[in-house]
Amino acid sequence: MPEQQLPITVATLVVRTDFSSDAAWENLKSALSSPSEDGFLPNVELVSQSDRRFARSPE
Repeated sequence: MPEQQLPITVATLVVRTDFSSDAAWENLKSALSSPSEDGFLPNVELVSQSDRRFARSPE
């Protein structure tokens, strides 16, 4: 499988690395898409693809 790049974005990436619990991932997505009591809503981009393999940065 060819390596892929993570999305280029100004948002903070939230990369799913554990695929053992869909319910936990759904809870996290819900929490991140709901404003806090102060009205804060994080600017995030979710990445969840178990079949993806991401390229490493050159060292």
